[in-house]
Amino acid sequence: MMDKKRQKDFFPITYKEESFLSSYVSPKEEQYQEFKKKEKLKTEQESEKEYDLIHDIFDYIISVKGRIKLPVFEVLDHHLPNKHKEGYLKLKISPPKFPTLNKHNPLSNDKIEIYNNFFSNKNYTPSIRSINDVSLNWYRDYFNLELDEGSMGLYGAKFTRLIGCIPRGMKKKWRFKSSKKLQFHDLIEDDKGNFQFWYESSYRHIYYKKNEFEFNKDFSIIYKWNYPWYFSIQDEYLKEAGEKFWNYFIDKGLEY
Repeated sequence: MMDKKRQKDFFPITYKEESFLSSYVSPKEEQYQEFKKKEKLKTEQESEKEYDLIHDIFDYIISVKGRIKLPVFEVLDHHLPNKHKEGYLKLKISPPKFPTLNKHNPLSNDKIEIYNNFFSNKNYTPSIRSINDVSLNWYRDYFNLELDEGSMGLYGAKFTRLIGCIPRGMKKKWRFKSSKKLQFHDLIEDDKGNFQFWYESSYRHIYYKKNEFEFNKDFSIIYKWNYPWYFSIQDEYLKEAGEKFWNYFIDKGLEY
């Protein structure tokens, strides 16, 4: 029998036929490709619309900024540290309160659907009816990530700086100087002359296991911290905490 490789082809495919076959697309494939194009265009249009709506939130919050009642830090439970025993703090952070809206200017159903989809996840389902609801969900979404951040939250240890400090006199105490868990170079001085955790402080690894927080349905935050004996919760700091907390959101949250 003749070797197939050596067998002569009496009806070879012409260059024109070969070009046609290589470019041939079946009707089924054409339909599929057309479907993919439409889906891609639809996704791009939805993303663009979503992007525009998110900017609507920014514009609204900035436009009513002077009329918003800011969050307040309220101590619910506090046990002072004793010798080497940790202290315990339980805080409630009230949500920002936005001004009353004109009932004749509601969100459209399309916008409500987009916002609900944007903020929903497996653990949370929003209930959005107005731009105030959207703003509160943006606030929740931002701090839900930031307070869980590995460097002690708010761009590196800044949450603990809102509620207290390591008093200047503490570093002179023997127990503080002899502590192997925290070195003095882990700290920075604040504007009140006391000390705060540096964002790369060795304590950040401990902090992550010692604090917890959760959002209530009204967007208030419950925060708990088993804090080290050398830290001091200060009323002076707590009085300013709500405004600073809100400013973090205005300065950074609207960008993210």
